[in-house]
Amino acid sequence: MTAVRWSAVGQGMVVAAVVAVPAGIVAQLLPTGTGWAFVLFLVIVGALVAGGYVAGRAGPELALTHGALAGAATYLAIQAVGVVARLARGDTVSWASIPFIAMLSTGCGILGGFLADQAARRSSMPAPDTHATEEGDS
Repeated sequence: MTAVRWSAVGQGMVVAAVVAVPAGIVAQLLPTGTGWAFVLFLVIVGALVAGGYVAGRAGPELALTHGALAGAATYLAIQAVGVVARLARGDTVSWASIPFIAMLSTGCGILGGFLADQAARRSSMPAPDTHATEEGDS
């Protein structure tokens, strides 16, 4: 049985956080109802997929698992800081949204891990022989 490579998960988390954290901060600063919030949401989703891809490439034997863990752990780490900050300010926390977004983040990581796995499979496949001749060709 292959063990989880936590270094691979960590690499994916770093990649995801480097993009997702600034995008999330900017999204929090925008006025409610602006169209840029959706664009930043897509940036965050892309960052989680990229983090899952990096984790999957770094740990190809469990690419989907590494991707899933990178996506989920990135979200939970960022969310933990956000919850503490909101509670310290006296703001409310939407507890019901946390499990939903955690699942979404995990799914993004799985997608990234899947893409890494597929890329690795394509690169390891032998190229088709285009110079083969049929029987009887001279």
